[in-house]
Amino acid sequence: MLRSWLKWVWKIGVAATVYTAATLVGGGLLAGLGAPFPEMKGDPNRLLLFVFLSGLLIAAVAGPAVAKTGFSRIRVCFAVCGMLFLNSVAQMLEAIYFAPGMISRNTACTLLAQQLLVAFLTGMAMACLFGGGPRSTRWETKRGRPWYDWLWRFAAGSGSYVVFYYLFGALSFALFTGVYYRGRGNGLHVPGPLEILAVEPVRALLLVASVSPLILRLQYPLRRRAGTVGLLLFTVGGLVPMLLASGSLPPGILIPGTVEMFFQNFLTGVTATLFMAGGGRKVRIRPLHSGL
Repeated sequence: MLRSWLKWVWKIGVAATVYTAATLVGGGLLAGLGAPFPEMKGDPNRLLLFVFLSGLLIAAVAGPAVAKTGFSRIRVCFAVCGMLFLNSVAQMLEAIYFAPGMISRNTACTLLAQQLLVAFLTGMAMACLFGGGPRSTRWETKRGRPWYDWLWRFAAGSGSYVVFYYLFGALSFALFTGVYYRGRGNGLHVPGPLEILAVEPVRALLLVASVSPLILRLQYPLRRRAGTVGLLLFTVGGLVPMLLASGSLPPGILIPGTVEMFFQNFLTGVTATLFMAGGGRKVRIRPLHSGL
């Protein structure tokens, strides 16, 4: 028991170290090429600590999950890379509209290039650490549905985010964060209703797409699968971005914003899983070999 626990701790620590190193290397390379970065606020050592903590959170939640997919190492790499990068794109879209004083379109492109490298290297590390062995004969299961059935289920799962976004976002804005946005401090801005209506459905599609491989392949009962996906979406798409922004945003936004994102992202993950993995006909197909 102790040896198994220490093995998991070691794997999570290694993955977090790779995530941190990739962030530093990617930032250094792009800065050396003259790419524009947003102004860094706060203590650099504190920011580095938060980057490492972010890597720990991602590895601690995603590692055990991808180990239960039966994916090959290559598939684990692309699943983790896609999850991290698509969430980064979704967060960058929101930052461009809600915090234009902090993130411009030029700096957003630089950050996305950095995050693509981080996502890929972290995906490779997670694949080596948590991917299946070369002789795995675990079975992969899917649910028999026509394409249009998948389409409406994916759309419904994505649409749930828009509903949760408006519901919990409006509540948080009215009770806590509105005063900061109306004061336009810290580079914050309240976009118009049409801008929000245009960008949030796109973000919803990105968020649900980021966890779709895990929704379909996690070898858990449906309720546990839904909870795991919800926790993943909150961690990667909510908790980590707020942790990394803690040096730029006041506590009056960070704390309510994190709670708001928990309800938005966690419930979206649960709802999308129930739509996409619930019902239908289970089909057992050939063994999934998990080697390289």
